[in-house]
Amino acid sequence: MACALTQGISALECRNNAGGVSTVYLTEFANVEDYTLTAGVLTSITMAVGTQFWQYSQLKETSDFKEDFKISATKGTIGYEQTVSLFIPKRDTEKRNELYLLAQNTIMVIVKDLNGYYTMIGLERGADLNDGSTYNTGKAVSDDNAWSLNLMAKEGIPAPEVDATLIADLIVPAV
Repeated sequence: MACALTQGISALECRNNAGGVSTVYLTEFANVEDYTLTAGVLTSITMAVGTQFWQYSQLKETSDFKEDFKISATKGTIGYEQTVSLFIPKRDTEKRNELYLLAQNTIMVIVKDLNGYYTMIGLERGADLNDGSTYNTGKAVSDDNAWSLNLMAKEGIPAPEVDATLIADLIVPAV
């Protein structure tokens, strides 16, 4: 059988796991010219000259990444719906203009979680800003004045890990 299981998984590990997202990196889908994916890990990413991933740092407990399995036993298909929820506080023109450009692009997203694990969303088909993304001023002075953004990818493979050693080169313009 081609899909034979290869190992067991224990949920009884040390309790050093943390939920949440610390940083998100975004680039236009067309900026990634090539990559090497080995055993579920991106070990190289080649960017078009002059392009880079842009860093979107996140406030504590405001952002997340989830991946839903989309399985049809009757059709014999499986896919993965990858969603990144971002929180961008305080409206200003510079942010407004950048988010306007984001809405017009298909992108690739790298998420760094609070365990230091990097995940690529939209590797094969890209991700898009999704319906349900909003900006809200709030009502009370202590309410959120922020954008809540939802980025979604629909992929044929689960989101792979990104080798952490690649990040430093991805956040500066490629040469």
